[in-house]
Amino acid sequence: MTLYRLLNGDGMMRAVAAPGTDVRGLIAGGKYPDRKEWQPHVHDRLRRVGRKAMHCDPSRRYSSASELRHALEGARPKVS
Repeated sequence: MTLYRLLNGDGMMRAVAAPGTDVRGLIAGGKYPDRKEWQPHVHDRLRRVGRKAMHCDPSRRYSSASELRHALEGARPKVS
C-alpha cells in the first residue's frame, strides 16, 4: 500500500473509497486500492511490481523486502 501511495498519491486512494465506506472489507476483498488505476507517469514494469506487492493472496506477493527491492531495481527505466 505504501508503494501504491508513493507512486500514485493519496488522491487515488481517496477517490476509490467514499467517506463511510468499509475500507477493510474492500481491502479483504481485493478491491482497494484499484490495482488497475495508475497515474500516467507510472510505467508498466513499475505497475507490475506494485500489483504483485499488493496481491490479495499473500503467497503471490514478494517473499521479502529484499526481493521487492530487487524487483524495484529491475523496474528502473533504461536511460541512455
